[in-house]
Amino acid sequence: MHRLIVIAVCARLALEAWGAYGATPGSTEFFHHGACDASAAVALSDRAFVVANDEESWLRVYLRDESGSAVWSMDWGPSLEVDPAHPETDIEGAARVGEMIYWISSHARNKEGKWRESRHRLFATRIEGTGSRAQLKPVGRPYRRLVDDLARHVPLRDLDLAQASQLAPKEEGALNIEGLAAGRDGTLWIGFRNPVPGGRALLVQLLNPAGLIEGDAARLGEVVRLDLAGRGIRDLVWTGRDYLLVAGSFDGRGKSRVYRWAGPGHEPRRVREIDLADFNAEAAIVFPGAGGEECYLLSDDSAREVEGVPCRELGMAGLRSFRSLRIR
Repeated sequence: MHRLIVIAVCARLALEAWGAYGATPGSTEFFHHGACDASAAVALSDRAFVVANDEESWLRVYLRDESGSAVWSMDWGPSLEVDPAHPETDIEGAARVGEMIYWISSHARNKEGKWRESRHRLFATRIEGTGSRAQLKPVGRPYRRLVDDLARHVPLRDLDLAQASQLAPKEEGALNIEGLAAGRDGTLWIGFRNPVPGGRALLVQLLNPAGLIEGDAARLGEVVRLDLAGRGIRDLVWTGRDYLLVAGSFDGRGKSRVYRWAGPGHEPRRVREIDLADFNAEAAIVFPGAGGEECYLLSDDSAREVEGVPCRELGMAGLRSFRSLRIR
């Protein structure tokens, strides 16, 4: 009986949230139902975006500026050849290059510090269809050897990433990837939430993502270390003229901050006008046609309580939701 009451109350609050945020003229915050912990996303069109979360392998498509459920969804676990005993892939970053979307998992141990093979994936999907009818198809094979490549990369040897990969992701100095962004000429930038060497956020250039998913070994390039006030990278996205960075502490303490970065050779600039308050920003999106001025942040709301119940513990997927926030 108690559980039924909790579900009923949660359903009422969810409907109230839809009304409060989805229907209010001028609203900038929206609720998207089906998952709590948005962790990676890209725009598919000027209205639709696709999002992953870090506790399962589903990809879901939602509409911007609307609260509600996904208009398309698919479990990507079979394509990623996950371990059936431990299928969580912990997808944390995404970047669009043309009609291709590259996705990256954390490549970290789980929160208990246990090694899980399924959390070591870099994979690609191709966009088919347009607007809200867009769907994704797998391309190539998921790549699984990125940690070995990073550990051998000469500019990173002082960090001993082989040893860092043995630690739980929120331990100081551990390996934990959370960001991915398009670079120039089909390259990608990989952003690390951890480690934060010398208090600086770490970015590594991946030169051959297209070849990598076809079986080539990863070729790594430039390494950048940014001053984000001791924070690591939670996400980054190319706006059309610079990068929007979401920065957060490696151990989950404190608030996230938003920065703009013009690329290598430039220092990041904090966007002080954005106060995230209780918004746990973990992913960023720029929609085409927005001129780089209108962006969206997505919140990992797994710990956000609904009538005293954390979102991650809600028994019905329809009651789970994450928020998006339109910013300028």
